[in-house]
Amino acid sequence: MKRELRPGHDQLVLPAPFGVLFRDSFDGHVVADGLRVELHDLLSGRTQRLAPNHYGVYAAPSLRGLRAGDSATRSFALELRDEADRFLPLRVQAQLPCNGLLDPDGPGSPPEREPHVPLFSAPTRRLPSGGGLLQADLRLASDPEAEPQRYPSWARVELWHEGSLLGLGVADAQGRLLLPCRLPPPREPPLHGSPPSGPPGFERNRWDVRLRAFWDPALAGRTRPDLALLRQQPEADLLQAAGSPTVPLAAQVLRAGETLVAHSDGSSFLLIGAS
Repeated sequence: MKRELRPGHDQLVLPAPFGVLFRDSFDGHVVADGLRVELHDLLSGRTQRLAPNHYGVYAAPSLRGLRAGDSATRSFALELRDEADRFLPLRVQAQLPCNGLLDPDGPGSPPEREPHVPLFSAPTRRLPSGGGLLQADLRLASDPEAEPQRYPSWARVELWHEGSLLGLGVADAQGRLLLPCRLPPPREPPLHGSPPSGPPGFERNRWDVRLRAFWDPALAGRTRPDLALLRQQPEADLLQAAGSPTVPLAAQVLRAGETLVAHSDGSSFLLIGAS
């Protein structure tokens, strides 16, 4: 029996063999404008540029030799560059076709979580006031004056307050870090022995925070990091002072409405103890 499509009622749906959603790692918002997204077939060498649909999903309507639902897959590389300089460039490996949106976390990710690729803030990004912000220039403690190809490119940095992760960021190819974060709840003054506003000098919107860094020297000098390698980097020490490789970086002070510029004592750089 031949079925006729009725205008306004029936739709012919052709599933795409590939789709990817990008979200800001800071606030989780979908990013669908200003991105140059390219999909490279590592077998044939073919490249196609992707455009977003009205849902913000970048999709490839077809892949030569592959169809949605095929059991056989091929290796592809997804490469991204933000033409507005808000986010860092990124590379993601993918086996296509995939069922639904590309999930860089793999099959073990929580089922309620929508698959997406996170985007990390570039040092050139302009952010609205109101949140927390950390800036730093990372350098190797063993060679802070190294050539650019020896900078701690693409180091991942986390900002913590009392066991709570406030935000994470990634340094760019020159080791420059911009890490936006959420602010903790305002501090409460001591219950006894002080006025309701707190003792002299007490600040409700001041918090002691700590930084954790992760870096793999294999990423030094790369122009675009691989997302999987970013996540697999081993932890590296951030140092309190130049020439003191055994002294870890002390707690930093985060204040609402101010940029926290982190650096090691005696240096304009934040020194990382990696060879």
